[in-house]
Amino acid sequence: MSDVLHKCVLTIRRHLTRLTAWSIARHIKLIRRIAYRQGEREGLKAGWLAGKEEGFNEGRLVYEVVEALPLEPKPVDQGLYGPARLGDSATAARMRQDVAAKVRAGLIKSPTDEQWEMILTDHPATCVSAGAGSGKSTTLVLRVIYMLEYLKIPDQELTVISFTVNSCAELRKKLIETLGLWRAGVSSADWQRWAKDRVRTFHSLLYHMAKSELPGRSFFELLKKTESDKLSESDSGGDIDNPASGMRLGEVQVSFLAEAYRTLFRSDETFRNSVIEILKVELCTKAKKSAEVIKPGLVYYSGLRDLEVVEKCSDSWRGSGWPFDGIVDEPVELATVEGGHKFYANGYHRDTLLPIVLGFAPSLSQTQKEAQVGSGKGAIGFAAALASRNRILANYAAREYIHIKDAAGVAAYQGWAEYAAGSVEISPNSNVPMFKVKLQGEKTSSMIYEALFAQGSFIETLGWEVTDLLDKLPSRQHIDTTANFYHALGRFWPHLNSHLGKSKVHTFNRAFLALTRTSGKGGWSPQSPSAMRHLLVDEFQDISPLIVAWLKEAQRSLLVRDQVKGVSIMAIGDDWQSIYGWRGSAPQLFIDFDKHFPVHGDLGSTKQLLFKTNFRSVDLIVSDAARLLGRVEKKVEKDSVAVLQAQLGDHGVKLSTYGDPKKSMSVEESAKRLLPFINAEYNAAASAKGAKPELLIVMTRRGNLRNVLAKELPAKKFVGLKVCTYHQAKGLEADTAILIEDCVVEESHTLRNMLYAASGMYGGYTYDAASRDEAMRLAYVGVTRGRRKVFWKVPTLLPDGAAATYKLN
Repeated sequence: MSDVLHKCVLTIRRHLTRLTAWSIARHIKLIRRIAYRQGEREGLKAGWLAGKEEGFNEGRLVYEVVEALPLEPKPVDQGLYGPARLGDSATAARMRQDVAAKVRAGLIKSPTDEQWEMILTDHPATCVSAGAGSGKSTTLVLRVIYMLEYLKIPDQELTVISFTVNSCAELRKKLIETLGLWRAGVSSADWQRWAKDRVRTFHSLLYHMAKSELPGRSFFELLKKTESDKLSESDSGGDIDNPASGMRLGEVQVSFLAEAYRTLFRSDETFRNSVIEILKVELCTKAKKSAEVIKPGLVYYSGLRDLEVVEKCSDSWRGSGWPFDGIVDEPVELATVEGGHKFYANGYHRDTLLPIVLGFAPSLSQTQKEAQVGSGKGAIGFAAALASRNRILANYAAREYIHIKDAAGVAAYQGWAEYAAGSVEISPNSNVPMFKVKLQGEKTSSMIYEALFAQGSFIETLGWEVTDLLDKLPSRQHIDTTANFYHALGRFWPHLNSHLGKSKVHTFNRAFLALTRTSGKGGWSPQSPSAMRHLLVDEFQDISPLIVAWLKEAQRSLLVRDQVKGVSIMAIGDDWQSIYGWRGSAPQLFIDFDKHFPVHGDLGSTKQLLFKTNFRSVDLIVSDAARLLGRVEKKVEKDSVAVLQAQLGDHGVKLSTYGDPKKSMSVEESAKRLLPFINAEYNAAASAKGAKPELLIVMTRRGNLRNVLAKELPAKKFVGLKVCTYHQAKGLEADTAILIEDCVVEESHTLRNMLYAASGMYGGYTYDAASRDEAMRLAYVGVTRGRRKVFWKVPTLLPDGAAATYKLN
């Protein structure tokens, strides 16, 4: 029992062990299965969440505020024009469509492709080189219409500028006629007011600005005396011409200059000493040492009678105060000509020992002039004998001498002699020498104070303060008239401005300079006019550096005030017709337009356009005119293509001489020889097939010859004939053109060469080189006035003259 029980117990224990092991195994499997499923669920969930997050992040825009490094500021762009452009293709297309409709209606002429380029350009800084007869004025008018009517630029923000009142009047007329096709119903009075505001000269625009920006001052160039002997500005009627075009100063202006000169001479020893040295040089004559051949017989007989002529000449001057103060009345040997022939001065200056030679006495009668001197074969009239001896002295004098020719010469001598010894006590009433001076390079002489004003004004047109540019001149290695002159100018200019300032007067140049400085400092008032925001400048080749600086600073001031609107400029001109360098204009400003008018970097550079078509002249004239430009150093390179067809008898330049080249001619003699030819060509032009109202234009280099010819060829009798100078001919035309006298540079201008170099504006280009180029351009202007024929008449053919470009007929 015990065994059975024991076995049963063992069996039960074994079964319980197996059951327990199975249960434990099953439980472990269950735990594993549960853990696997739990892990699977958790893994799937974790993977799903991770995948979801990754996908969500990839599929969304993430905006995140990050602490980034600060951006480097862009450098300031120094460009004045841009970066915005003017208009777009759709705007241009509308303008083309409207113009085409008006062309079909016969209201206007269709622009050429090159003209359309100018009309529709979107560049804010454009330079248009438009040759003679290229139709630039008509194109300019259409450009204005495009800006106003299609670009919607406000009227008050656009100004057209030209140089003279006459050119402005012509532009206004064309603008009113053409714009009237777009703007109907405007009264004539309204048009006139509108056009006067929109088209102005530089000086008219400046005048109105200065009245608000520089109040209380009058303009020097406009001053006149009223009936009550008070000073006031001349009534310009709103139009002010370029003062430099007048060339001559008025009575009021001369009075101001003379008074400033007198007060400075009496108060400033440095200025006084410079003036006295200038006067000495003006008084003194040096032998020419020229190649002139004087016949031995003339020298021989002149030598025999010279002392007799000297004595007679001195006697003729005694009624005029001879011997003058400081002069020893005693003949002194001045020249010994080959063969031992001696010639004498009338006396000498006691302190300096300078010889004094007298000319014809002011009181010399005709009888005295014809009185015989000398004997035998040497007997001759006194006047002829005196003229011969003066000619010999001018060629053979051994040293410099003072030649007193007339009453003005006496006054100049006395002014110099009073101060020559250097011991004069100066007082407010001291005499001041008033004399004429001719600087080397100037065509004529002028009073010392006028010469100082002319050269000082020239410096200001270069955009410089006079004293600043003079200070840049190098020290001279010897003192001559040029050095003494600019030393005197450096003292005179500040004194003149102070003298004018006391009377509340300023020159146009000073106003240009003042407004340029004011604008550059942002000093213009908020009420100053915005008319200079968009500028179209005609005849741009005649602009000066002074005016360029003013234009740019005025536009920069407007740009600073409103950068969104921007500013623009279009320069229209022809450097081939730049003829006012003597008054400070510079074609380089046109030639190097890109350098002087900077644009925003996004635009790269300015826009350069060329007008090559010539609608005025036949190809024979166009090609002959181009030959002159071949001798010009600085210019815009372009071709000129003629449209007008030549007909039988048309020709280019026909060159011929008139008169005796060995003898000088008075203007009266020149006119006498020229008038028959002019009459014949006038009649030929009047009877030619297809003749236009402008039949003949006659141009002279000298104003006095023009005056004589104009008197003999009155406009009432010679309808369609115009007589003028080369400079006055600018913008005119006729079927036949007659040029009289040559265009040539006679001598170097030392002072202006120095000023050009010191300014640094033109590189190695000298004033002399600029003048030689200008002589060719002036001739080009003359030649291109002719439509079908050009004649050129010169007294003699000069090797360096412009006329030498052609062969004599």
